[in-house]
Amino acid sequence: MPEENGYSRALPLRWLPAFTEKSRPSVHEPCKEWEAAVQFLRWLREQLEKVEREAQQVLMVADGSYDTLNLWKYLPEDVILLARSAKNRVLYHPAGEYKGRGRQRLYGERALSPQEVWQQRGPWQKLRQDN
Repeated sequence: MPEENGYSRALPLRWLPAFTEKSRPSVHEPCKEWEAAVQFLRWLREQLEKVEREAQQVLMVADGSYDTLNLWKYLPEDVILLARSAKNRVLYHPAGEYKGRGRQRLYGERALSPQEVWQQRGPWQKLRQDN
């Protein structure tokens, strides 16, 4: 969108209704916000493929209400999710390779909490992407 008085505006690409199960819309199936987000992201990936930009990554910036296990689980390929998260969230690294002894681990080693990561932050780093 063109800049106006020093500000630019966003133009919605697509609007998907996300009614809860308790609401009474008769036209749309109830779906959760994360489900609508996944539907939109899949649609967006399809649109990028149609114009031969399938290698282009997509950045989704979201509020903390989108920081749910199901959204992370069904996030399409080449989509980066940047979501606000609780500072005391317990995070784990992916489980290592299964060695065939005992029950397969679901989680890897415990990772730093978001608060611990922010306490360790240093100066900004410049990244360069070679094409």
